[in-house]
Amino acid sequence: MDLKYRRIFPFLYDAAAAQETGAFLCIDTAVRSTEVKTYKRLEVIVWCYARQQDLKADEGSRCDLLAQEAYQIVNGHTFHARPLKLASMIPFRPAPGYRGKRMIFEATVMD
Repeated sequence: MDLKYRRIFPFLYDAAAAQETGAFLCIDTAVRSTEVKTYKRLEVIVWCYARQQDLKADEGSRCDLLAQEAYQIVNGHTFHARPLKLASMIPFRPAPGYRGKRMIFEATVMD
């Protein structure tokens, strides 16, 4: 597959690219229905992860630092005049030898 960018990938995990990249930041969105059909719940899902041997940075864990930066950008950002709020943050292991964090931000928007 010939990619247009060296560090932007069209899917969550690419083993060949992982050999030359220190950390990954992946973002996806999902729109969920609620019981009331005039409202929808928007989710912005952020994955921050790195190879286990690349986790250590001078300031702390590379994934924690990346997750903190993503949190500062996304949390409180408005979407259709509704602020995105952090709903969950859990440890994430996309593949053997990799560790990271998964954050889900939510906002309820009118349909």
